[in-house]
Amino acid sequence: MSKAKQLMELATQDIIAELVYVKKIGIADAMNIFYGSEFCQKLYDESTGLYLEGTKYLYGLLETEIENGKLIQNEI
Repeated sequence: MSKAKQLMELATQDIIAELVYVKKIGIADAMNIFYGSEFCQKLYDESTGLYLEGTKYLYGLLETEIENGKLIQNEI
């Protein structure tokens, strides 16, 4: 597995855990939210470089998408 893929997977685990904690939902629900998001597609697109960002920043992007119904980030 490439270093990029490893970082993506680690970020995914942290973000899903944060969703469970913050939203007080089950892991399955958190995974559905995460994997169904535009954010997830961008995270796994190596060209965006999102996988290099910190977990708090990444979680904030997902929260913004959840709140607004779409991903909002000028850098992508």
